[in-house]
Amino acid sequence: MKDHNPFTSLLSAFGILTLITASAFIAQNDYDLKILLPIAVMVIVFEMMPLKMPNGTYFSGVTIGFILSLFEMGFFASTFFLVLNTLTFFTLHSKPFYKIRWFRFFTTLGMYGVSMLAAWGMGVLTAEAPLFVKIVCVFLAFEGVNLLLRTGIMRSVTGAPFSADKIIYEARSIQIGILIASVVLYKMLKQPSYELFISEIVFTIIAVKIIHYFVSGYLKQIDIIEESNKRYKKMAYYDSVTGLPNRAHFNERLTQDIAVAQETKGKVGLLFLDLDQFKNINDTMGHVSGDALLVQVAGRLQSCLGQDHTVSRLGGDEFTIIVRDIAGAQDCVLVAETVLSALKTGFFLQGKDIYITPSIGISLYPDNGYDSETIVKNADTAMYRAKELGGNLYSMFTSDLEETIEKKLILQRNLHKALERGEFHLVYQPQLQLDTGQIQGIEALVRWNNPELGLVSPEDFIPLAEESRQILSIGEWVLRTACGQNKAWQNEGFPPVRMAVNLSSIQFEHDELIPAIRRILDETGLEARWLELEITESLLLRNKIKTMRTLRQLKELGVHIAMDDFGVGYSSLSYLNYYPFDRLKIDKSFIHHMNDRTGDEWIVRTVIQLAHGLHMTVVAEGVETEEQLTYLKKQSCDCIQGYLISKPLAPSLLQEKLWGGSGTPETRPD
Repeated sequence: MKDHNPFTSLLSAFGILTLITASAFIAQNDYDLKILLPIAVMVIVFEMMPLKMPNGTYFSGVTIGFILSLFEMGFFASTFFLVLNTLTFFTLHSKPFYKIRWFRFFTTLGMYGVSMLAAWGMGVLTAEAPLFVKIVCVFLAFEGVNLLLRTGIMRSVTGAPFSADKIIYEARSIQIGILIASVVLYKMLKQPSYELFISEIVFTIIAVKIIHYFVSGYLKQIDIIEESNKRYKKMAYYDSVTGLPNRAHFNERLTQDIAVAQETKGKVGLLFLDLDQFKNINDTMGHVSGDALLVQVAGRLQSCLGQDHTVSRLGGDEFTIIVRDIAGAQDCVLVAETVLSALKTGFFLQGKDIYITPSIGISLYPDNGYDSETIVKNADTAMYRAKELGGNLYSMFTSDLEETIEKKLILQRNLHKALERGEFHLVYQPQLQLDTGQIQGIEALVRWNNPELGLVSPEDFIPLAEESRQILSIGEWVLRTACGQNKAWQNEGFPPVRMAVNLSSIQFEHDELIPAIRRILDETGLEARWLELEITESLLLRNKIKTMRTLRQLKELGVHIAMDDFGVGYSSLSYLNYYPFDRLKIDKSFIHHMNDRTGDEWIVRTVIQLAHGLHMTVVAEGVETEEQLTYLKKQSCDCIQGYLISKPLAPSLLQEKLWGGSGTPETRPD
């Protein structure tokens, strides 16, 4: 702040003049100490024990002493008390006391001097008025001019605009103070003797201090309540981790912005943001690091977006951004692209860079809804679409997307009770050993037949089951049913075959996988060598140590392990040799186009040679034509699976097709 400016310099000059006037008064030695000393004591005591008002200003009651000196001793005498009061104030508030900032001292003294001059002038103008009226007018003149000068100083020093509310508040405080002070002063001036005059001064000092004591306590309670309210509001409206507005605050803001847009015929955009794979970071690095990451994300969002948009955290790893005063969807797209760019750079956690990407859903008022609840729901829907597409992108809400989500919700609702209602069943597809022409294995495939939806494709319900983790209970049921069926066939005298069952990544990573398999094998009586578990290669890219430990435990049980859908994921030759696979299954997409595209034919041949070189057998999936069969035989493929052999069948139909109830396996002629 710059203290020196024309306004404060003028007041400082008047302050020097006031000091000269007070010095001249003392030098004349024309005063009565019996009057001067009591008033001086009152001024000093009042100044030493000021009352702090709720708006941050101080009220000491010292004006009573100023005006009393004016009435009792005249204008020149009153300047002495102004100097005494100002010197007391600066001595008390300067640290150390002798380091007084003299420019401010004289500016303050000048402010009081001008105020006292105004009070003296008012006293002259009201000389013939009744004493009480004269006292009130003198007080009004002093306090009114003082308020204007203090406001002017703050305006000239800080450059802040006038606060009407603050001026009104202080003016009302002055009015109440003048009323009380006028009564007190009137009573002092009307005392018939000096002793009563002194007693009135003492009584006034004591009374004002008592009032200050109780009022200070009351104001302190008000401060405590206000501070508690501020803390409560912060807890109620701001997120404790990031400091961003929370869900309640966000809902209020969005509702208000929609109301404004409704009145102005404008638009409001909402971005719903979810961090991809945040759970993995939370699980592997701990919740403290997870919170630290959220704080960094929040800071980066605020930094890249500025104050024009409202960034909130709803909970978990979900953030929202309200975009106001937009022309259309393109404005929201620009914000989304800004966010994607801002979050590309790594976040520093535990001494290393961590990279995380967002999935962003966008909805607009009034294009995608007319109330906050609908806007949020639709932005959330669009966000899940972005996540399904792989994340690290944004998705606009559309009516088609709404229909897709509605179908998904219907599936989720029915899937919740499907296992309990017995709506799942297994079908079985055989695997043919090419060199012997005999059935070497059977794959169990789960099907869902719902009374309302009919037969639901596994491609539709398996991802939902994984998302809700219902795959754990469904997967265990599949394992138990498949093992039980295999053992039942063995008990009926049919040749033993290996039963292949797909494992979801959720199942594979679950801590209860090994105990569950061991328990199922014990319950069904199936030997472990007749069970084959199929896992996808994408699973191998996760926790390498844990994956190896689980695979070794399965091998120790005696279970066979196959890599399913080889070639469609992040294929890496290194883990083929690293992990203990027994079998490799070539994805059907390569088999379908094998005779049409030279590249696929080359891939199939290479994969077969690679697997044999690593002492693994090979199963070709999706074989449907004799031409495909001929080529696979030529390349020494071990087994085939597909509609050329059999489509997936119910147990009884498969039994009839393969063994005809005779207990002798069907063979396929060359």
